Amino acid sequence: MSNANKVIELIRVSTEAQAGDKKGGIDAQKAANQQTAKQYGLEIVKTVKLVDVSGAEVLWNQEFQQLLKDITDPEIYGVVTCEFSRLMRPENPGDGVILQQFMDTNTRLCLPTGPIDFNDDMGGFMGGVLAQFSGLHRKIIRSNTMRGKEALRKKGRWAVSWKCLPYGVAYDRETCQFSYKQPEAQKLKKVFKRCLAGDLNYAEHAKSLNVASSSVRHILTNPIYKGYLFLSQRRHPTEKQISKKGKSYKSEIAREQDKVINKKVMLGLISETDFDRVYAKIAVKTELNTKKITNAVHFAYTGVLFCAKCGARMYTQLKNQREEKRKDGVLSIPARYFYVCSKRLRGGKDACDAPYCRREQLEAALDWQVARKLSSPKWLEQTHKAYQKQLEAGFSEKDRARTQEQLDKLLAKRKRIEDVYFDGKFEKSGLDERLSQVDREIQEARDTLAELTQKMPLWDPKEVAELAEPLHKWRELDREDKQKLLKSLPFTFQVLNDEVKMMFMGYETPPNMAQNNVLTTKTHS
Repeated sequence: MSNANKVIELIRVSTEAQAGDKKGGIDAQKAANQQTAKQYGLEIVKTVKLVDVSGAEVLWNQEFQQLLKDITDPEIYGVVTCEFSRLMRPENPGDGVILQQFMDTNTRLCLPTGPIDFNDDMGGFMGGVLAQFSGLHRKIIRSNTMRGKEALRKKGRWAVSWKCLPYGVAYDRETCQFSYKQPEAQKLKKVFKRCLAGDLNYAEHAKSLNVASSSVRHILTNPIYKGYLFLSQRRHPTEKQISKKGKSYKSEIAREQDKVINKKVMLGLISETDFDRVYAKIAVKTELNTKKITNAVHFAYTGVLFCAKCGARMYTQLKNQREEKRKDGVLSIPARYFYVCSKRLRGGKDACDAPYCRREQLEAALDWQVARKLSSPKWLEQTHKAYQKQLEAGFSEKDRARTQEQLDKLLAKRKRIEDVYFDGKFEKSGLDERLSQVDREIQEARDTLAELTQKMPLWDPKEVAELAEPLHKWRELDREDKQKLLKSLPFTFQVLNDEVKMMFMGYETPPNMAQNNVLTTKTHS
C-alpha cells in the first residue's frame, strides 16, 4: 500500500456517557471507519479519540489542534471519520480555519460516501454545505433540548445533570422528587442558626460545609432550602466565556420577569421566615461591600463603626507593627491600635480628613453607651419620645407638598414615554433606557416623601430594652465575646475624635443611608 493512502482516524463523542460500553458510540464509529478504510484502500496510522468534546468546541481541544498539525505531513493523505459532524459543528466564523487547514495541506476528508477534496470545486461546495448543515443540525438539537428542559423546570423538576444540584440536595428522576442529603442538611441547619445570630463570616461557614468560601453566599441565598425551586437566570443565547480548562460555556443572563421559575417542590429545610431573615442580612452585607478587616483580634467593635463626618465604614489600623518584635516574650515597642475612616485610608479627591480614633478611648466610650444607655428603659423611652417629636416637627407641610408634586410629575412623565413608544416613535431599547432613568427618580421621590411623612420611629423602646437587658456586665467581657454578641445585635455607631456621636438600630438601616433610625446620644469620651 502506498504512502499516499495513509490517514488519521478521528473519533469524537460529545459526552462521557456516549463513550460508555453500553452506548457503543465509540465502537460504532471505529467500525464505520474500518469499513471506509477497507473500501477505499486507506491505511489508518493514528487514531485521535475525543471524548466529552462538543462539535462546536473541537477547535479548543489540544488533541484536535495536534491533528491539524499532523496533517501538514505530506505523507498523510487524509482524515477518516464516520460523518462530517464528527469533524465539527460550526457555530462561529472562527471554525472556518479547520476547513482552511484541510485546503492548505491538500488533505482529504474520508467519509463512508467517499473522500472529499476541499480544493476541488465540487468538494469545496460540498464541504461548505455539509458544514452549514452540521451547524444547523446542532442548533435544532439544542433548541429542542432546551425546550424540553424548560418544560420540565416549569413542572418543578430537575432538568440538568445531578452535578448541578445545590449543596446537600438530591433528586430522584424516577419519582421526580427532591430531598435533602445527610449529613449536609444538618450542617446547613447549624450554619443558618449561626447566621440568624448575626455570624456572617463566610470563611468559617465554608469550613463547616467543606466548600469554597466564595460559594457560601450563593448557598445561603438559594430558596431551595425553604423548599422552592427558584430559577432567575438562563443561558445567554450567543455570548460565551472560556473556562480554565479551555472549554467555552454560555454566560448567564437574567430571565424575563414572566419566565422566572419559583415553584414549591418540597418541605423546606429552613422555615421561610428564618430564610428571609438570613437573606436580608446577607443583602445588607453585600450592599455595604463589607471587606475582611485585619487585626480583628485586637478590636471589639469591628464592622459596626462608621465615620460621623462622611458616613464611610471605619477600618482598623495597627501602628508600629514592624517594631512589634518579642524579646524574651516582651514587646520591645508597644503596638498602637486605631480605628480610622476608610475614605481617609483610600485617599483621592473624596478623601475624608477625620482623625484617627484611639482604640482604648473609643472602645471605653462605646462600652459605656452599650452597658448603660441601651440597657436603661427610662433613657430609651426618653430618646424615643424626643425622636418622635423631632420627626413630627422636622419638616413642614410645604416640603411634603413639594415632594408630592414632583412625584406626580414624574409619574406623568413615565406615562408620556410609554405613550410615545406605543406610537412607534422609538425602539424597545430606547424605552428601557428612558424608563430606567425615570424609575430611579420616582423611587428617590417616594423615599423622600416617606421620610417626610414619617411620624413614628421605626424602633420600639420596650423591644430594645429586652434585647439589651443582659448587657449590664458588658465591660467585663473580653473582645472576642463582645465581637460575637455584636454580630447578633442590630446596633451600629457613628464616631469621631474618640467620641460616640450617634447610635443606630436595625440591620436594614446603615448609617450612610438617608432613611436611618437615629438614636442621638450625649457625647461621652
